[in-house]
Amino acid sequence: MGEYMAKIHEDGKRLFGESYDKQRTERMVRRWVKSGMTESGIWKSIHYWYDIRKNSIDEANGSFGIIPYIYEEAKKWYNDLAKLHRSMESGDTIEKSVNHDVVNIRVNADNRKGDTFLKGFELK
Repeated sequence: MGEYMAKIHEDGKRLFGESYDKQRTERMVRRWVKSGMTESGIWKSIHYWYDIRKNSIDEANGSFGIIPYIYEEAKKWYNDLAKLHRSMESGDTIEKSVNHDVVNIRVNADNRKGDTFLKGFELK
């Protein structure tokens, strides 16, 4: 049993208490790993679904059967989070990562007609 399998079991006990079925979980995880998922991805999906998204265990029936349905969503969330962390570590800021096109408008106050028609603009 690997490091992440132990974490999966810890989460199962924490979330489902006495109704948690360790053997059932191990069978499911083996099947999911054979289909291309990783134990770490499964554990992160559990964390994403129940701890980050705060979904209820009410319909879970004491197991993690939701995992195949949310695995890719959780994977994308963690990848986006990793990109954000890398961006912040490299000194980039959100401001720098957004392309801004700034247009300056100057209006000569002497040439205006009638009331100020550009509300919110400074007239010089």
